Amino acid sequence: MSLLAKPQAPVVPASVRLRQEVAVLSQAPRRIADSLFQAWKTSFDLLWSTTGGVTPADRIAAMGTNAAELFESSSALVQFLVEVIGDKDPEMIAQIQQRVAAIPEFTAHEDGTVTLD
Repeated sequence: MSLLAKPQAPVVPASVRLRQEVAVLSQAPRRIADSLFQAWKTSFDLLWSTTGGVTPADRIAAMGTNAAELFESSSALVQFLVEVIGDKDPEMIAQIQQRVAAIPEFTAHEDGTVTLD
């Protein structure tokens, strides 16, 4: 066969393909939970950090009427992760609880803005 010829996909027996598919499906819930947690943690840390003279209050104010939606969706994601992960990953739950406990008091206004109390 020429090195330039289009390679043919190897024929994989159905039983091998089935095992591979089951392995992928079995790992999917954990990969999804890890991805959601990492995305939430990155956003959380960005929002609540003070960098370059920009404070959390500055970021929240700059979000304007979208701020409340961010807080609501973050809260829903935390509830989902805690419910799904439960006692299966105490370290992840501890990281979530530690971050959530550090959130200062805030007020979400009807117009979608949020102010720190």
